[in-house]
Amino acid sequence: MSEPECTAADLPAPAADLVPHRPPVRLIEHLLEVHAAAGRASATVRADSLHVNADGSLDPTAHLELMGQTVAAAKGWRDRQQGRPPRVGFLAGATGMDCLDTARIGDQLTIAIKQTGTFGAFAMIEGQVHHLDRRIADGQLKLWLPPSHQAPSDWPNHLPCNSADHVVPRPPFFGAPSSLPSDREPAKR
Repeated sequence: MSEPECTAADLPAPAADLVPHRPPVRLIEHLLEVHAAAGRASATVRADSLHVNADGSLDPTAHLELMGQTVAAAKGWRDRQQGRPPRVGFLAGATGMDCLDTARIGDQLTIAIKQTGTFGAFAMIEGQVHHLDRRIADGQLKLWLPPSHQAPSDWPNHLPCNSADHVVPRPPFFGAPSSLPSDREPAKR
């Protein structure tokens, strides 16, 4: 089966329909393009974003999240084109992340991603974040994509963190507020 090509009829597509992220965590707004191993999305830096610093600048950690969400949207679009619900994927690592400039509240960003390789269920992705014609960040992501036969609705029963008899300990948080749930409490969603 050949890779579905994007058409004017279905792109740009709202990111809310393609990714599991919900506000305030979802940063991308629209999937703009999808190609065989690449995609492009858009985002606006918003004042209420969890990634905006007190001075109105976008925290550099947001660039990694923007790239990851763009991958998720492109994969979600491909899954929808093939008649299945979007699959869940997980960030396994990042290398070579360079922040070249700063984005600020109100800036319109374009995020470009390209899959450069695979190794089993892992995908290697190159990403860039642009504001206007200026590249402000780039880097490489490593993602783990579960087998396509496992639907997202199957996951809660297979994840150890949701099992009553097995608790995955959390790493310590430096300066974390005491209101975080303890290691024995299930996370509230």
